[in-house]
Amino acid sequence: MPSFDESPDTPWTASEFARAFPVRSEYLKNVAEPIAFVHGGSYDDGGSLFVDFKDSKGQFYYACLKNDLDGDTRLTFVSPTPSMGIPVPVSGVEEREFLGMLERWASADQASQYWIRKYREARKRRVSVKYDVPEMTEELYAKGVATSIMNHLLKRNGKPQLW
Repeated sequence: MPSFDESPDTPWTASEFARAFPVRSEYLKNVAEPIAFVHGGSYDDGGSLFVDFKDSKGQFYYACLKNDLDGDTRLTFVSPTPSMGIPVPVSGVEEREFLGMLERWASADQASQYWIRKYREARKRRVSVKYDVPEMTEELYAKGVATSIMNHLLKRNGKPQLW
């Protein structure tokens, strides 16, 4: 697997896969990019992460990366709640298309670069990322969650991780 420069100042860019992959997913086919993350968070079910995002037409969408105590790690759509979402196959078309969408977003969004730097710095120092900082907003927090989901999906789909 290719490695990346772990310098916190190295900008991250989307892969060729993300730039070329056509959207065929039932859940993502109507998304008009670019997307904007508006809300995100986690559940205490073992670590499920969710994001609410809207497309350039103002339509809202929901995704959740399950990580429950029973070992279910599927991506779900339609609802930010793990039990209410519609699961898609691990590394299936929908998951890979969502990953491509996240990669395209991250390569163009300054806040995603901020989070990648923060996660890389924390990894080097072997500490947790601090979320309770003065500049934290709901949108910035959601972008941090989206960046974390992207990192999990990159690993699962055999691509270089961000940190």
